[in-house]
Amino acid sequence: EAAWREYATSHPEDYSYLLNVATQLQRHDKGPLAGELCLALAEALLERDEVDAALEVARASLKASQRTAGLRELLLKVVRTRHASNPDLESFLAKAGIETEGGSLRSQVDLLDKLLTFEEGAYVYHRGGWGYGEVVEFDAEEGQMVIDFERRKGHRISIPSATKILERLPDDHVGVYKNYRRAELDGFIAENPAQVFHIFLKSAGGSATLKQVREEFVPDVLDKSAWSRWWTKAKKELLKDPLIKLGKGSSPELSLRAQGKPIEVEVGEKMAAAQTGAAKAAIAREYLRTLDLTPELTRTVRSQVDEALADPNRKPSSKLSLLYLRA
Repeated sequence: EAAWREYATSHPEDYSYLLNVATQLQRHDKGPLAGELCLALAEALLERDEVDAALEVARASLKASQRTAGLRELLLKVVRTRHASNPDLESFLAKAGIETEGGSLRSQVDLLDKLLTFEEGAYVYHRGGWGYGEVVEFDAEEGQMVIDFERRKGHRISIPSATKILERLPDDHVGVYKNYRRAELDGFIAENPAQVFHIFLKSAGGSATLKQVREEFVPDVLDKSAWSRWWTKAKKELLKDPLIKLGKGSSPELSLRAQGKPIEVEVGEKMAAAQTGAAKAAIAREYLRTLDLTPELTRTVRSQVDEALADPNRKPSSKLSLLYLRA
């Protein structure tokens, strides 16, 4: 306990690690202790103005034990800070009952989450057939809102019902771009193809195949022939993008990286993984056709080539491709 408090005070940014420790405590029937420790960590994060992190840790404290002293007050403080711009916040807090002692704090927070899901101008998706929609009216007091769906304009629905049947979409979701921000999307398609893939991959949870990307945009945004031309252009841009990993094959896997990887590192890793000299050379040439030959990239390719040539077991036919590449 003392070690936790010391570490939480000096390194609150490592809260993910500490949350894992709290999970282990719960597995050993130490829920109340885990709740108390998470509460202290949430307070430290809030003091550093890391509001989203503080809210996540406060939720972990609630999951561990809703009887933790001071938890209700901290949750109120964090929520008010996080949603300060929401004009309906106080009304929602009253409806959820979170300000009054008594009742299940978990149930109150769950209801508050539902109430905070939507607001006027929010975008939603209905998988049952109504498609994408935009909240055009929002009445917090009545607990009702009106949504203009693609196939159902002016649909009135209660907020609790909406949380059950509708998916709340972020403003940068690919469906929102296609239906409500089309001019911006068309601009990215023309001038910044890599950004289109960032939008799609983020909406898809971080990874997808090229086939899935194509199905999203053809024929709604691009026709088949336009897609082929555009992909040829987009692929060159993706090879330069340090935040997108591009796989192999006719329908390669694409994924977003948590951190950017320098291009020369990407090339070096792929060359090192390739088995034959021809395969190593093909990887290098694929990138060199697109990228500027910087000193860093030159050193990387030469290093991989020299290392492969030094292998006494490599066949002469495999070395020829590498020698030609180095020359």
